Amino acid sequence: MSLERESFTGREWLETRPEFSSPYFVPEARADVRTFLSRLHKAGEDLTVAWAVAPEGIQVIAYRVRGTRAAQLVNAYVDAASARGRARLIRIRGRNVTLIRGAAPLRAFLYAHRDVLFAANSYHVDGSELEELIAELPGDRPPTPSIENVLPSRLGGVRLEREAFKGTVWVKAAPEETFQPEVAVELPRFLGSLHQPARALTAAWGMATEGPKVVAYRVTGVDGDELLRSFVRAVTRIRTANRQIAGREVTVANSGVPGRLGYLYASGDTLFVAGTNHLGPGELEELLSKLP
Repeated sequence: MSLERESFTGREWLETRPEFSSPYFVPEARADVRTFLSRLHKAGEDLTVAWAVAPEGIQVIAYRVRGTRAAQLVNAYVDAASARGRARLIRIRGRNVTLIRGAAPLRAFLYAHRDVLFAANSYHVDGSELEELIAELPGDRPPTPSIENVLPSRLGGVRLEREAFKGTVWVKAAPEETFQPEVAVELPRFLGSLHQPARALTAAWGMATEGPKVVAYRVTGVDGDELLRSFVRAVTRIRTANRQIAGREVTVANSGVPGRLGYLYASGDTLFVAGTNHLGPGELEELLSKLP
């Protein structure tokens, strides 16, 4: 898709204030620029703004504030958007991105490099586009562990086969339909509650001969806690309780079948799912101790 790119002086931007008058700005990405500048102790002449616009709306906005650093920009913007309690750090393509959670399904994404802050939101950028966008912005590109590599390679002395799948492949194969009831998620419902397409999903498993020891779900631009909540809503007829296991906060799912439990653990941008039908004695504690 071709994007139209335009730039504006700080004075032009402050006079028109498009972030308040334009429907392209969702509330989560609507920081008052005067407040933003005041938090940085800067004025309009220190500011330059640009955007890249697609036919259906803005894909990304860039704010350059002369004499600032990346961390300052993010903190000032979050503060100006009155979003401090709803902001958290996630990793996308190996980069630190600040996620601002708003009224579902809207989210804002902030990434800063040197004296430029880039802002996008889920209203115009879906999961696959967000990955592409973050990858094309300037800055160092530290390696991101692939989702299968965050899974253990051995468990209970047994070597695990680790595989990763694109969301479109996983949805088509629907392997979770064969999982035990406590973790048999209705995947369309899971993705629907996140307002994300299948292409935003990546799944992986660590597989032993008798079945998957652990499954990992990652949805671009969604943090692990949100994945966990949506996953629980998308598994039918279960009750949940939180427990400390191996020093980790784990959500335990119970469908009423004796001896059958599901275990859900969120870390960063990934949700890990396991069940008692494939885990032997002591393997759950070993598994959790090896997850990030």
